[in-house]
Amino acid sequence: MEKGFGDLLTESWKEYKENFKYFFLMLFLFLFIPSLISYFVSLPWSIKVIELGENPSMDLVIKTMSENIGAFMISLLIGVIVFLVSVFAYASLTYGVLNKKKIDFKASLIGGKKNYFRYLGFSIVVAIFLFLLTLLLIIPGIIFGVFWCFASLILIKEGKGIMDSLRESHRLVKGKWWKTFGFLILIFLV
Repeated sequence: MEKGFGDLLTESWKEYKENFKYFFLMLFLFLFIPSLISYFVSLPWSIKVIELGENPSMDLVIKTMSENIGAFMISLLIGVIVFLVSVFAYASLTYGVLNKKKIDFKASLIGGKKNYFRYLGFSIVVAIFLFLLTLLLIIPGIIFGVFWCFASLILIKEGKGIMDSLRESHRLVKGKWWKTFGFLILIFLV
């Protein structure tokens, strides 16, 4: 029997409340703090670019960036580190949610570490695919984004490869694309 949106939302809310501390710690430690650090590191050179005003010439932007190359490079490095930490956070979150009703923080981190490189590869491949599909007038990117919405769960839960996870997610959504799209929109709005 298929569950309706209300049933899924109720179950999800219950699981979220039972594991609030886990979700808060994961998001705070691995997403919020690194993002905050990245923001403050990039602030000095960002302000200089903003001070150029609206529609500055490309030469002026390049000159400003070259004058602040050290700050820009450090900011870029911090940005890459934040991306890598966020991939670890999402791998850990996915592992934790899939493997326990009452999520264990330490076990989740171990699962995230175990699946890190596969999840990193998955994230890069999906980002490239969706970027290329979005270049084809945006609609194909949306269509395949919905088709692949379960791929990360399949990657972690079933241990399948990247392409197999994408294919399996596509298979699960096929024939239920509009319903899945509707649920994703409702989840986004909630």
